[in-house]
Amino acid sequence: MTDRSLTLIVPSFNNARYLPDLINSVFGGETSLGEMKPQTLLPDQIIIADDCSTDNTEEVVSALSQLHNIIEYVRLSKNSGTAITSNEAIKRAKCRFITRIDSDDMRESYSFENMMVAQLSYPTSYIYDDVMIFVNGQRKGKVWPMGEYDFEKLLHRNSNHAGIMFPKSAWEMCGGYPEEFWDGRDDWSFNVALGTIGCCGIHIGGGGYLYRREQQNRTVKNSSAERQRYYYQKMIDHFPNLYSGRFPMACCGNRGKATTVSPSTNGAVATILAGSAGMTLLQYNGENYGKETYFGPVTGTAYVFSKVSNIKNVDNRDLTTSKSKGLLDLMDHGKAIFSVYNPPVISQPVVEQIKSTEVTSSETTPEITPETPPAGNVEESTPIKSGQVSGVTAKIVKLLETAGITTWEKFYDTDSAVLSEIIGKSVDAVDLIKKEISGE
Repeated sequence: MTDRSLTLIVPSFNNARYLPDLINSVFGGETSLGEMKPQTLLPDQIIIADDCSTDNTEEVVSALSQLHNIIEYVRLSKNSGTAITSNEAIKRAKCRFITRIDSDDMRESYSFENMMVAQLSYPTSYIYDDVMIFVNGQRKGKVWPMGEYDFEKLLHRNSNHAGIMFPKSAWEMCGGYPEEFWDGRDDWSFNVALGTIGCCGIHIGGGGYLYRREQQNRTVKNSSAERQRYYYQKMIDHFPNLYSGRFPMACCGNRGKATTVSPSTNGAVATILAGSAGMTLLQYNGENYGKETYFGPVTGTAYVFSKVSNIKNVDNRDLTTSKSKGLLDLMDHGKAIFSVYNPPVISQPVVEQIKSTEVTSSETTPEITPETPPAGNVEESTPIKSGQVSGVTAKIVKLLETAGITTWEKFYDTDSAVLSEIIGKSVDAVDLIKKEISGE
C-alpha cells in the first residue's frame, strides 16, 4: 500500500487567536470565513510549534488537542524565528510527507488531497499551489497564481508560498530550513535548498492556500526596498556557488540540456550541458517588456529576457567568443544589450539594525524581487488616493489597501507582477504607473 502519510507543521508566535481558524479549516467548523468543510484528506499528525509566545498559545492548543488527538504541541525555550521553529517541528514528524501552514492562515477543504495526488505522482519533488488572500472575513480578488517552477528565477524571486508539501527525506538531505534566515524569507531559502538536491517544484494551481492579510504579519513590514536588498544579499551569502552559477550535479538548475550542431560530428546533434563550464549572472539592459530570446553561440541555450525578467544565469562559454558574438558583445544603437550583474549590497549598519530587531511572527511571502529603483516625484510617506495618478481609481486603491499597500513608496517597491495580480491590470500598465510616480 502506498505511504501517503502526512504531517502538518504550524510554526506560531503570538497567534493564539488565529489557531482555531486554522484547525477548523482542517477538521471543519466555524472560521472567520464562515463554516468550512473538513479536508477531504486529513493529515495524520499536526505539530504546532510555539516560538516562545507571550500570549495564551499553549492554553489554546491544549483545548484544540482535546478535540483532535492528532494535535501535538512543542514550545521553544526562546524566541528563535520561523526557520528554527519549523525545523523543531519536522524533527518530531512521523510521516513520509510534510506540509506547513503559517499560524494565521488556512486551507481550502480540497487542497491537501490535490497536493497529495501530485506528490505521489512526483514523490521526489515538492508541490505548491496558488494563494487566495482573505481579509476580515472575506476572500479578496482573484486567485494569486504562483507561476510555473523555474529554479534560476527562484534564485532571484521567491515564486512559491510557504505552504508547500515535500518529502521529509528531502528536508533531511538539504539540511532543513536554513536557520540563518531567522528573521524572514525562511521559505525562500528552503525552496532553493530543496532545489540544490534535485527536489524541484511542481505547480498544481488552484487557490488552496488561504493567506490572511490583516496587517498582522511581517510580510507588510519586510517588503521595502531596503529589506529586499538585505534578504537578497543574505541569499547570495548563504548560497555563493549558486549565485556564481556553479550548480551541484543534482540541482534543479541542471535539468535542462541545450542541443547544438557540432562541426566535429558532421552535423550530428551534440548535447551540451548548460552550466557545466560555470555561469555568470547577466543583466538585460533593453527596454522591451515582451520576451526576447537570445541563443548562446556555443551551447545553443535559449536565454529568455525581458525588462521585467532581466537577470539570468548564462553559461560562461556564451558570454564572448573569438568566432562569433557572445551575449556580452551584442549592441543596440551603440549600447550594450547585456552587462554582468552586480547584486546590491546593503550597508553593515543597516544589517546590524535589522539583526537587532525582535523576531515577531511567521510569514509567507510569495514574491520578492532584487530590483529597488528610487522613488521620484511622490514622497515616501504619501498615502495612495484615487485620482493622484492616471488610471488609479477608487476601486484600485481599495484593492491595494486589502493587500497592505497603502503608500506610493510601498507601491513602487512591490514587484510589478504582484501588483498586476492585485489590481487586475497588465504588468505594462503597472510599470507606466510607476514611471509616472517616479517622474521618469
